[in-house]
Amino acid sequence: PYGLLDASGNVLEWTTTKWVSNYQNYRPDDEVEGDAGRSLRGGAWCYNVFYVRCAYRFYFSLPDYRVDVVGFRVVSPGF
Repeated sequence: PYGLLDASGNVLEWTTTKWVSNYQNYRPDDEVEGDAGRSLRGGAWCYNVFYVRCAYRFYFSLPDYRVDVVGFRVVSPGF
């Protein structure tokens, strides 16, 4: 209904959420400053079908590193 097609599995989505190994005592801290490792979500075009789901999380510590399986999503509140 939103005109969005084939958005799952293109690239792992880099998020502002800082990486934690589990969410048992999690407190949100999405401050973008600093060099803390971030969570990646979803799957990428070269991954097994098991990983191409929004519940999949992966650790990413190098925001300056470029790789073809990591990207980000631009969101606009106007839509």
